[in-house]
Amino acid sequence: VETASDGVSFVDADGIVVYCSDRIEKLYGYRKEEIIGKRVTDFLLPESVRTYKNIFLSGISDEGLSAQLLLRRKNGRPVNIQRMEYPIENTGLKLAYDKDIDEKLRHEELIQLQGVALQSLANSVVITNLRGDIVWVNSAFRELTGYEKEEILYKNISILKSGFHRKIFYKRMWQQILQGKVWKGELLNRRKDGTCYNEEQTITPVKGRDGLITNFIALKEDITARKQWEE
Repeated sequence: VETASDGVSFVDADGIVVYCSDRIEKLYGYRKEEIIGKRVTDFLLPESVRTYKNIFLSGISDEGLSAQLLLRRKNGRPVNIQRMEYPIENTGLKLAYDKDIDEKLRHEELIQLQGVALQSLANSVVITNLRGDIVWVNSAFRELTGYEKEEILYKNISILKSGFHRKIFYKRMWQQILQGKVWKGELLNRRKDGTCYNEEQTITPVKGRDGLITNFIALKEDITARKQWEE
């Protein structure tokens, strides 16, 4: 119990703590003697008190129960936890695990915000895998190319080729980004309806935790009007 990565405690049928591990002390911010003998609900925010009572005190499951709760630490700081409780046969007690999921939730919120930001960009954005297969596009990309999301996903980015550029052009571009370098340049691509457009494109390699490239993000700006003005 003491070596578990999550906080571990034993509670009775009424949600009163009868034992807790050292990690519970760190997570709750209270000493063990301040936790043992108290109800779990004494350490939760009001909205989570209702959740705890509805899930853990009103039902019994042989496979255990789980819920996301908002814990109020001794210093007043709220912490999101994932709590699981399992009944211990013939004891009247339940084994409980509390996992701090604050960082996980912050990470998910950040990803969501980044997704909204990319979706709302005026310039088109496309994300591909290492083979150049499209895995994500924003609204501006669909407006620029005429392809709906369902038509373009998992198709190779070469579907946009106009035939204007020579093979050596694409070979050099791929050599550069596969080396982990950012590529910038102008392309003449073709829309779904067959018309061509000029775009200024920046392709950035995305690396995983192991340092290996996993994806490419291309930021594409339609410069057709600018090219016509220059001509």
